[in-house]
Amino acid sequence: MHQVQAAAAPGGAAPAVPRPAGSFEVIIRDLSGNEVHAIIKPSTRLHHLLDSYCARQALDRRTVKFFFEGSRVDLDRYADSRPADLGIEEGDVIECVSEQIGD
Repeated sequence: MHQVQAAAAPGGAAPAVPRPAGSFEVIIRDLSGNEVHAIIKPSTRLHHLLDSYCARQALDRRTVKFFFEGSRVDLDRYADSRPADLGIEEGDVIECVSEQIGD
């Protein structure tokens, strides 16, 4: 599994989180600029990472969309994928946006 740590308050340093060997940090950022830093292993499945993010942020995963490098991360298609399958590496940012319904 992975550890998820909230970003530090402005002007503060993020607390150090021990990293398992081979793990790396991924940042999930919402449209307000709020960030969650996740320490994950290369074997972590994307659905575990993004479900954990939604749970910690009290979001319904069905009402948010995730994007990496401008492309949507479709969890129906990539649920069992690992970060490397999408080219996700140390320090990369996954964007989270609320689904918008309307004209």
